[in-house]
This record gives sequence, C-alpha cells and structure tokens, in this order.
Amino acid sequence: MNKRFNVLFVSLFILFLYGCGGLSSSDDPELNYFEIIDTGGSDSATDSDIRLSASENDGELVLYWDINTDDDYSYDIRINNDDEILGSLSLFSDFCDPDDSCHDNQELDCDYQSDLEIVCEDSSGNETTTDISSIVDEDDLPENLFFILETCDPYGFDCEDQSLEVTFE
Repeated sequence: MNKRFNVLFVSLFILFLYGCGGLSSSDDPELNYFEIIDTGGSDSATDSDIRLSASENDGELVLYWDINTDDDYSYDIRINNDDEILGSLSLFSDFCDPDDSCHDNQELDCDYQSDLEIVCEDSSGNETTTDISSIVDEDDLPENLFFILETCDPYGFDCEDQSLEVTFE
C-alpha cells in the first residue's frame, strides 16, 4: 500500500510540475534569436552600437526574431529603461497558431518618431502606436533603452525573453 501511494504521489507531482511549467514539452516555443536593424542600417547581429534617430531614415527600424515551434505561442515586444519586463511598455503582441502568418513572418517594421512614439506594423497590416514618454524624457536624449521580446507557450507557463540595448537619439 505504501509503495502504491508513493508511485501515485510521484506521478501527480510530475503532472503538477508539467502543468506549472516546471517541465516543458518538445512543442514549447524556443526563442533562437532577437535582432534589430537600426535607423542607420546597422544590424545588432554584427554591431553592438545600435542607435535610433527619428530624423534618420524616417526613424525606420526592423525587429526580427526566430521562434522555433510547431505549436501555438504568444509573443510580446516590449520597451523599458532596463532589461526587465516589469515596468515595460508593450509595443506589439500577438498569439500565433500554426496557420497564422506570424509563424513564418517573424518580423516587425517600426517607426521611431520625434514625439517619442513608436509605430509598429506586422506583415498582416496590424498596427500599434506606443507613447514611450513615460520611460524616457526628450530632454534626456540620447538615452539607452531596451527592446524586450517575450515568447510563451499558449498557457503562459513556459516563457523566454531576450533583450536588446538601443541608444535613442
């Protein structure tokens, strides 16, 4: 009887860990990389000095990433004055199932504007505008901020994030 109880207890504990994200399945999203092409055309994959200027190239920048999964997942691109998600502002988020274009087009085109707004548009034409004046003051420019990409399984149990430091001018 004691042996059966132990086996049952261990089995339930393993199921609990899996449900709470303590164990992950092979279908959990894996964030391979997160990169940016800045307004001057520099790529964070090869250049550590990434700068954004609203007056250069119309403030255009491109965020791109690779999330490896065949299952549903969500992603959220955020910005903050440090590399932490807590206190950050969401620039763009989406839920992707295998039939959505976000599985194949892991890229976001954005414009950094002089009024401290960032406008982002995905490949499907969905657009968001985010005012970042709550985390940066125009009088303090240039200032370093962080773009943060968080990706999670469909239940929000298994999440990963990566951040990129960028100088805003």
